[in-house]
Amino acid sequence: MQSNRFLKYIPYLIVGILLYFPVFLHLSSWSLRLWDESRLACNALEMYRNSNFLVPCFNNSPDMWSTKPPLMIWLQVAGIKLFGINELAIRLPSAMAVFATLMLIYWFCAKHLNNKLLGLCSILVLVTIPGYLQDHVGRTGDYDALLIFFTSLYCLAFFIFSETGKIKYLYLTWIGITLSVLTKGISGLFFIPVLIGYSFYKKNVGRILRNKHFYFSAVFFLIISGGYYLIRELKNPGYLKAMIGNEVTGRYLNTLENHQHGFWYYINNLFEWQAGQWLFFIPLSLAVLVFYKNATLLKRFSALAFVLIIFLVLIISTAGTKLSWYIAPVYPFLAILAAIPLVFFIEFFCNIEILKDTKKRVVILALVLIAIFAQPYKNAVEFAYQIEKNCCPPHLYGYFMKALATQKKYIVSHKGYNAPVHYYIEMQKTAGFDITTKKDQDLSAGDTVMVCEEEIINNIRNRYNVSVVKSWNHCELLAIQREKP
Repeated sequence: MQSNRFLKYIPYLIVGILLYFPVFLHLSSWSLRLWDESRLACNALEMYRNSNFLVPCFNNSPDMWSTKPPLMIWLQVAGIKLFGINELAIRLPSAMAVFATLMLIYWFCAKHLNNKLLGLCSILVLVTIPGYLQDHVGRTGDYDALLIFFTSLYCLAFFIFSETGKIKYLYLTWIGITLSVLTKGISGLFFIPVLIGYSFYKKNVGRILRNKHFYFSAVFFLIISGGYYLIRELKNPGYLKAMIGNEVTGRYLNTLENHQHGFWYYINNLFEWQAGQWLFFIPLSLAVLVFYKNATLLKRFSALAFVLIIFLVLIISTAGTKLSWYIAPVYPFLAILAAIPLVFFIEFFCNIEILKDTKKRVVILALVLIAIFAQPYKNAVEFAYQIEKNCCPPHLYGYFMKALATQKKYIVSHKGYNAPVHYYIEMQKTAGFDITTKKDQDLSAGDTVMVCEEEIINNIRNRYNVSVVKSWNHCELLAIQREKP
């Protein structure tokens, strides 16, 4: 009896192990990325040290460039407290958010769509969508993995509330909305118009507006989210103006930081690399749903998922600033839709008379899943193992610093903005290193300097006689001997 009870958990154990490798493996292998990730890392490090949990800082001043609320930074501060100053502390919150999203999708499909196989196939599709676990989303310390979890949470919770009327899912909807805003500001609200439209479709608007719990939960949202923005403005005057200029008028109406692309940018990315082969399963899901009997609930959810995807694509495609990861919140819905034809095919295959024996069905199911997911899963795991090649010079400093185990004292000279250097210097200082920064024009004889940018290396070599202490990739550790005559 006990053995049978244990056996039923073996499939979950196997799936958990399979999810570990693409999600958690080698999170620290790549150096911190130049922009958002390393900026958040520096924000988290300063917050860890100054205990100012309301106003993220950069270089000991309020950060007015990155104006998102600090939920992700709070989690990274917790990571630093637990694991120290390193990449894992910064990236683990994203990986945990990915895992939470996978569990959320399985729970929703298994419990509320009454289809465990759909849940299994959906999470396998999601974890093998190329855009989900690559740069700036699932395996880096950016906002987006956490945002995806909370936007998925409130969309799924609202669908369940619309179907069942259970008040706890209304509260869960508003909790998800609140945490989405605390993660990435206005980006957390992009799906709200679709949910309002779905309420009209379901003719639930009157029922919702007459429900006192709608107002209780809405007030909760306003107090927590609005309260943060107001308190931040009081502590950091000018914040609201900077936030609106960055997240609303600036980013949507104008092109920031040269991120200008055409209307079809996101559609092209989905076809070319972000969604992989799974995008081609979406039209099949439309055809399959016609043949599904007694699947009214699944059909309604599929319609909602389609609209959520189309709406977000339209919103971000008409914005002035376009970045590849803005499409990421659609991935969970895309995964469920792509899994529908897979489930239909597997169920049809397993219902063939000769395969109705339970043991044969389990074996065939396992073989079919392996045939479908082996290559996409292999690609996802290989990405986790991948060694970064030909990366831009600002990313090289972190690798080279960690490679210099015996050189305890040196100077880093870099060009322009480089938040990763700031974080890695503080990381190495905790291990007993004495590292400072200087501009190349401020160096002098006797300095030992690390450089990973060709222009600076040439400047130093043209001005000084130097010896190479160590070189790696495009980086050099140079001992400056004397100035050239």
